[in-house]
This record gives sequence, structure tokens and C-alpha cells, in this order.
Amino acid sequence: MLSSSQNKTTGNLSLEETAVIIRKKEVKLQAYCLGTGHPMEEKLLNRGLIRKDPDGTYRLFSQETRGEGQAAKPGDYFKVDSTGSPYPNDRAFFLENHTHLTGDWYLQQAKPLKAWWNREGMCRELRYILGKNILRVDENDPEKHYRAQLWGTTLYAPESTVIVFSQVDQDAGGQITHVDFYFLDRDIFLQTYDILEE
Repeated sequence: MLSSSQNKTTGNLSLEETAVIIRKKEVKLQAYCLGTGHPMEEKLLNRGLIRKDPDGTYRLFSQETRGEGQAAKPGDYFKVDSTGSPYPNDRAFFLENHTHLTGDWYLQQAKPLKAWWNREGMCRELRYILGKNILRVDENDPEKHYRAQLWGTTLYAPESTVIVFSQVDQDAGGQITHVDFYFLDRDIFLQTYDILEE
């Protein structure tokens, strides 16, 4: 469990407390490009789950958002989960990590990633996003334990959430300069990922 003192200093924490994970298999899924007038976009616009702002940008309302919506722009992609909620993907990230099959169908490529969940230690990636106040921890609220500014809005996640690091940039000296991450439900994580190293 992360304590408030752990948020401020590494103390005697191990810095290598991430697990290396990979999807159990490549996933075939449907995705849609924003701004193309696709019927799925129109359907979610009508249901209020996607909003197009006057400046031409979008807000997508997933389960983790609390009223603000996740920011996206024309050309970005979105997926729809089993509850019917849309999730945006930056265009460059989506095209780098998915292979087009046919129509709206894509193959999500299986690549090793780092992940962290509520463990005793703190990894370098976690220390970076906490230090930059990109991620905040509320020890008093297990349902909104994690709060992060992602996709132009505030997302919340429970204490059981797995934090997956999708991209970690470092400078020539090995210091972290940027981290992309997302929250993943623990049960979905266990169903869809294998742990390669822990």
C-alpha cells in the first residue's frame, strides 16, 4: 500500500517493483476514427457518450470520467467497451500498436509492457508520475484511490487497479522524461495479460 510518506520520498523502497506483462494473445477488436462520420460515432453522439465541441475537438465519456469527458481530436481512434463506453486512442499510438484487418476490425499487437499494482515498493515510473502530480493517491477512498489527469480530464480508479505503463521515455542519462500510462481493472488484467517477470 502506498502511504503518504511513500508519495514524498523513496526512502528504503525498491525502485524495481514493476512487473513485465504481455497480452495472452493478440486481440481482434473494432475501432473507429473520429471525424469520419462513422455510424458508431453518430450513435454515441446521439447517446451523449461523445460530444463534439465548437472548436472541432471531442470529449468521450468513459466509465472512469466524472463528467468532464476525455479529450480527443479528429483523426484519433476510439474503442467501445462491453458497457458501451468509448475510450480514445491517440492516432499515432493506435496506428503503431494495431494492424488493420478489414473494415473496422484491427489486431492489437501483443508487446511487453511494465505494470504496477498496489505493492509494497515503488517503481521509477510510479515515482515519476507521483512526483509530477500526474497521479495522486487518496488513501481514504478505496473506490477513487487513484486520480490522474489523462486525455484532458480527471480519471479515477479503485485501489485494486493495475497501472500499465504504455510508454516510458528517458534521456541519454537514463532519467525518465515522460510516462504514458492507463488504469486497468484487476479482473480484466488477469484475464488478458500474462506476467513475464515479477
